[in-house]
Amino acid sequence: MKHISKLRKKKLLTKVIVKHKNKNKQKQNQNQNQNILTKLQNKIHVNKTKYNTITNINNNTNTYYIVDCIGDDNNKLKCNYLESYLKNFNIKPDKMMPIIRKKDLSFIIKHNITPLKYCKTNVNLPKLDKTITRKLHIQFMWYHINSAYLNYRFYNVKCNMINIINNSKLYFISDKNSLYDNMHRFCPEICSKHMANTFKINDFDKYIGLNSTLDNNSAINLNTISYYILRPNDSFSGEGILYISSKDELTDAIEYYKKTKNYKGNIYGNNVIASEYIINPLLFKGYKFHLRMYYLISYINGEFNSFFYDNYGKILTANKPYNIKKPFTKDVHDSHAKYSSEDKSFPKYFNENTIVKNYFSPKHIIKQMQDILKGVSIILKKTKGQWLFENQQHGFQILGIDFMVDTNGRVFLIECNSAPGFGYTSKNNDAFIHILSKSLFKWINETILEPYYKKTDPKLHSTYLSL
Repeated sequence: MKHISKLRKKKLLTKVIVKHKNKNKQKQNQNQNQNILTKLQNKIHVNKTKYNTITNINNNTNTYYIVDCIGDDNNKLKCNYLESYLKNFNIKPDKMMPIIRKKDLSFIIKHNITPLKYCKTNVNLPKLDKTITRKLHIQFMWYHINSAYLNYRFYNVKCNMINIINNSKLYFISDKNSLYDNMHRFCPEICSKHMANTFKINDFDKYIGLNSTLDNNSAINLNTISYYILRPNDSFSGEGILYISSKDELTDAIEYYKKTKNYKGNIYGNNVIASEYIINPLLFKGYKFHLRMYYLISYINGEFNSFFYDNYGKILTANKPYNIKKPFTKDVHDSHAKYSSEDKSFPKYFNENTIVKNYFSPKHIIKQMQDILKGVSIILKKTKGQWLFENQQHGFQILGIDFMVDTNGRVFLIECNSAPGFGYTSKNNDAFIHILSKSLFKWINETILEPYYKKTDPKLHSTYLSL
């Protein structure tokens, strides 16, 4: 009985310690959120005598509006660089900006919403008076590209220039299955050379080499086993990804997708694609990696143009060194920003010190990327779909393109992300996002703003993709 009593005491003591730690952590998070909100509050200055109500807005067409994601500083560009370019064209900030930001800030403080949640989830933000927003005609609108929840309130605002393209057009390249099908249709040579064979999860006759099975921790015989990566169409950040090499594993995966919901709360079901797995990836310091590069498309004055920023990309690694032993785990095989331990850029850190085996020069990689993105541009040019939204006259958008390289130096197109992802890994790495912001907004100024407002030719820019 004494032993039982001691055991109970130990369990109770453990519970008290855990509860105390959780309370401290919760309090720490609350203090951290409050500090963020206080800083933001100090940044937002509204002249109460001049703009004390939302009715005192300016419907001048020579203004700009920037949809700001409060608290998401590590995943958005620093728009002060953009504002300096806009002011060069005599485009001024719209009076709505400080008013709505103050309104939103009051809302998240009142309802104790964390800044990050405010940015990335639907928290029923304060509605804007449509009778007012319908009267607006903004010269330049910059949406927060990673948060549809913030943007939808402004969809009825008339805009001359906006930084998003209609989703019905982007679908042809942003949907994983559609991207492969369209590349196979319009650019079959690029598809066969630079894309892994891809099909729907329930196209059972397209799987090859799924008869054999392997024991855990045994090495793969590359000559007898085929591996496939299963990726849900409606997911991001590696959510829902599985790896299979046998019919039993495929059956288990199908059952998993029948029961599992995505970030929207919808069952994955058969909305999943299977791709032949690249078993021999090039390694960065011994880790599997992929490159996130930036691709810019524009539809201005009824003309489509595309550009590839080859001077900067992100090297995103897996969490653990690469190996081909079973079972396959995300720590080893899934390369994403959340797993990358440090911020490394391409081509700066792509060298013989980091790519120890099978090194290929960045020029060799970039040339293939350019060819692939010309194929993506051909898809956009040849497919039907509405480029712009109803209240939009001209548009452009930056997309994040994911590439992989194998040990033979062949570049593979993985996917095209409509949310380009500007975040960084290291905490408080403010210098990183400033460098990226300065570079990308300079690129936008030279390829979008100057050609439109100064009538220069965007096709003369070094990053232009000639089709």
